[in-house]
Amino acid sequence: MLHLKYAEFYITNVCNLACTNCNRLNNYKFNGFQLWKDYEQIYTDWSKCVGIETIHILGGEPTLNPSFKQWCIGLRKLWPDATINVISNGTRLEYIDNFYNFSSDNKIGWIITAHDRKRYNPLYQYVSNLMTKPISKKYLGNFDNWPNVYNAIKDLSWPECTSVDDFYILPEHIQNECTQIHKIDPDSYLMNSNGIVLHDSNNIKIELSYAEDFVTAPLKYSGDNKFEVYDSIPEEAHSVCMSRNCHHFIKGKLYKCHHVALLPEFMQQYSVDISDSDKELLEQYTPGEIKWSNERLSEFIDNLKNPIDQCKLCPSNLVLSPPNGTQKKPSIKKLN
Repeated sequence: MLHLKYAEFYITNVCNLACTNCNRLNNYKFNGFQLWKDYEQIYTDWSKCVGIETIHILGGEPTLNPSFKQWCIGLRKLWPDATINVISNGTRLEYIDNFYNFSSDNKIGWIITAHDRKRYNPLYQYVSNLMTKPISKKYLGNFDNWPNVYNAIKDLSWPECTSVDDFYILPEHIQNECTQIHKIDPDSYLMNSNGIVLHDSNNIKIELSYAEDFVTAPLKYSGDNKFEVYDSIPEEAHSVCMSRNCHHFIKGKLYKCHHVALLPEFMQQYSVDISDSDKELLEQYTPGEIKWSNERLSEFIDNLKNPIDQCKLCPSNLVLSPPNGTQKKPSIKKLN
């Protein structure tokens, strides 16, 4: 049995947001999705020869896939011991609500990223109210300022509290004094953290985070309804790539990353200014297929972590920018 520590199952190009610098180009009207019934057999074959520790189901916004539930059920059946999470933007709260019991029964977690700062706290409140009490909390990120906040009001008889997590194991009377008298709300630190993991008594696990910045997208929009690829040194582009270890299963094949999988499909919908040599380079990329011999597939998986020649098509100088997830899809003319 071959082994993947982590794999992403990309099931739709469609998203209801238009985040600047979306690395999967879903901020444009990028169409297309995959129905589970069309790929169930090929992924059944994959499951017989490749074990996966962690699976993420994503897009686009995966809940927009009409067979989203079937994907969750199907992947759980094929990889029963894997950790499986749905990667969502959290805008379709009815899905989280409707799938609450389903998620528990099928051991499916949620990783929700708010792409608009204003939605972060309301999303946290909604999810917290939905989940079965009690809820354990684990904060993600750097809280260098927390000791200063706590120590400023700390009585000499109080124990040390060096992290927000430790606040919840303080004696109840100290917690009450902090929140009711000094108006210190640890949950407000969500706004300054990288996120929080909530785990409730119904065995539902939901991670909430906020996308503070998006890095440079893998395509440049050059105006006049055209996009451009980059011309980078492959090793340099790979060294800064945020997705260099995000290997994708798309349409039954295993790809090094999303860009080599999605760029050809994007080029069918939009005009991309790409030289003949770069187009040929892109076409030369061969994703892993289940029909390969075990030796060839093993070699392919072992090399997934390494740069590939097609990395030259991506940027090597990344710039951070706010996601602006509430903006409308750009009005760029499609090829058809």
